[in-house]
Amino acid sequence: MPLRDIRCAIRSLVLDRSVSAIVILCLALGIGVNATLFSVVAGVLLQPLPHVEADRLFILNQSFERGGIREAGVS
Repeated sequence: MPLRDIRCAIRSLVLDRSVSAIVILCLALGIGVNATLFSVVAGVLLQPLPHVEADRLFILNQSFERGGIREAGVS
């Protein structure tokens, strides 16, 4: 039964060229966007930091207790 459905779908796509073009364009656009997003996520979030001793990096904060600020970043 599924083979008959596949044949019918292919036959209808061959007969109507505009629908075929839209389907192919949507598939190509979806695959391209998906691949781009995965590449960006892998490059930005999943790669380690490009420093030799990344475990020695730290954050420097300052406090201002009279103003009610416990931690403030230092630039």
